[in-house]
Amino acid sequence: MSSILAGYLRICLRTTKWQAEGLDPLRAALKEGPVILVLWHSRLILAAAHWPHEACPARTLVDTSPIARLVGAIQRRFGIDPVHIRTGRSGLEVTRDVL
Repeated sequence: MSSILAGYLRICLRTTKWQAEGLDPLRAALKEGPVILVLWHSRLILAAAHWPHEACPARTLVDTSPIARLVGAIQRRFGIDPVHIRTGRSGLEVTRDVL
């Protein structure tokens, strides 16, 4: 399913005029160190498609719900590494995974 949705998103990205805002300040911040990007659910997949991979690799936190696993799989197809948060893990364990 993620391959179908990622393919559809790639078609949308190629056939629609997009304007990504805030990439220059993001690249500048990434030169200073890691950043935390907070997004609404509806922006998660598009952020993966527009992330400046040349500036820094990205990781996202996703829970174990079916939709979160699907979003994580789509993000992986766009070069972002999802970290799955499993119930019962401490915040410290998840933070170590992200780092």
